[in-house]
Amino acid sequence: MKKITLSVFVFFVSLFLSTAWAAVVNISGIVNVDGVPQAGVSVVATTGGTPVLCTNATGSDGVYTCPVPDTGQTNISATKAGFAFSTLYRNNVATAETGANIQGVALARTVSGFVKDDAGNLLSGVSVSWSTIINLTVAGSSYNGSCNTTLADGAFTCHVPQGFTGSVSAYQSTNQSFVFAPLSRTNFTTDEAGVVISGVALARTISGFVKDASGNVLSGVQVSWYLPWTSSSASYSTYCNTTLTDGAFTCRVPQGFTGTINAYIPASGSLSKSFTSVF
Repeated sequence: MKKITLSVFVFFVSLFLSTAWAAVVNISGIVNVDGVPQAGVSVVATTGGTPVLCTNATGSDGVYTCPVPDTGQTNISATKAGFAFSTLYRNNVATAETGANIQGVALARTVSGFVKDDAGNLLSGVSVSWSTIINLTVAGSSYNGSCNTTLADGAFTCHVPQGFTGSVSAYQSTNQSFVFAPLSRTNFTTDEAGVVISGVALARTISGFVKDASGNVLSGVQVSWYLPWTSSSASYSTYCNTTLTDGAFTCRVPQGFTGTINAYIPASGSLSKSFTSVF
């Protein structure tokens, strides 16, 4: 009995000593809106896909503190109704960081309308979102937000910042049968209603294989297609798939597709193949 007890004890000591414990460091800063500390903001740190609440609601000083692991990529995001905030990205944080301020903007303007197909039929189940280009008044900050997923009436409403310069995009997260041209807006300062986001049906398929110059199939290649703007048609693009060990890709494209299939190889760059009038 003594021998068994000793063995179990040694096992647990050995397990404890061999366990790798990631160190935790603090990232802190102030949540600002137009340079003013913002109260009532929730801040979350996500590392390895796991979100951890840092601050449930900032005080009047806008200060937050996030304890994060010293390894892996961490994204720090903030939320409060009626506002959008930039996201901070950190990788393998070695030491504590202060002054990691989060910039925010008020969502003061509204863009609303309908999502339709090219025949004018209303579309349901389409997710609509918006994103800005870099806001030059707050160096290095860009913003994005979700609007809503359309119901049977096809309606969407997006709340965006004053002076919004960016795009409103639509996407089917499941059963993708349409592709949508994004709406672009520059220095948007007045509410807009009745806007139509148009979609075209993905009626044709282009499939094949990605290979190197020696004919070997390539895995891990990101394939997408692009239909350039013309005087009678908007510009469209969408992702097809990332190749597996068989190198296969499948792209669903619009009827009469005239554009390019693009393959991006992270290690070496991009390839493309042009197509004309795929019926």
